[in-house]
Amino acid sequence: MSSSLTTRLLVVVCLLAWLLAEPQQLRAQSQPVFLSFHVPGSRATYPLGINEAESVTGYYISNSGVSSGFVRHQDGQIITFDVPGSTATIPVAINTAGFITGYYVLPSTTPVVFNIPQGFVRTPDG
Repeated sequence: MSSSLTTRLLVVVCLLAWLLAEPQQLRAQSQPVFLSFHVPGSRATYPLGINEAESVTGYYISNSGVSSGFVRHQDGQIITFDVPGSTATIPVAINTAGFITGYYVLPSTTPVVFNIPQGFVRTPDG
């Protein structure tokens, strides 16, 4: 076998070895990572939105059955909030600047209307 052919075969073998190994490395790197969390003192936590800074917003149900909002920052800090006067606060999205939008429910003032949903925007500083 000539040295030119040997060199070519060696290059082909090396390339094939690299190509066969690469998908395994990509699969190993692309394994999903799940971060589990809950709002302390809640019976259920429902994350609904996440932004580029990895802040998550959503709502939780307290042990007394009240739905309130939360924001979980990338460092793990969880801040809870309610729209004043509401019977339920349901955040659904958070943007890059940290503004949260969603809806809340006001108590009915008449026996005919049971819930009065309204929209809200929460500023990043609360």
